[in-house]
Amino acid sequence: MRDKKTNAMIGYQHYLLGIVEITDIRDEFALGEIFRSFESIKVGDQLMNYIPADPDISLTGNVKGLTGKIIAAREGEKLIGEHMLVFLDKGSDDGVTRGQRYLVYEERTGKLSAKSKKVLNLPPVDFGTLLILHVEDTTATALVTTSDKTIAPGDSFRAP
Repeated sequence: MRDKKTNAMIGYQHYLLGIVEITDIRDEFALGEIFRSFESIKVGDQLMNYIPADPDISLTGNVKGLTGKIIAAREGEKLIGEHMLVFLDKGSDDGVTRGQRYLVYEERTGKLSAKSKKVLNLPPVDFGTLLILHVEDTTATALVTTSDKTIAPGDSFRAP
């Protein structure tokens, strides 16, 4: 995945299709049995080490003052809502850990009157919450636990 504005490399998205158990290793290939399938698995799909996630998540304190962006939804959706998985641009290098909760928000500006030329920065408006499920060095995967309106890639999140 690349940052849409800077084209800088963010990381790789691994899409889990299923679980294969290697049953025999030969000189030039290995044999495996598909233990579990979540999507269609085809010849040429890649393998990686599978570490099952602990289904129990303990809520933990978050990083005070941390802000970041939602990079993308798990399946590339442009409209994101409750119970969907998203990828964030912050990870363990930033202090993010499994079990932290963050707020999705938007910043607004306004004027004191229609005649005023001075634009004021208004307090952020929170419209969703995220629960961190998995963390890499520079990215994290989160579950959208609430959303009062549609969330989109590029939206901001912050510590409460």
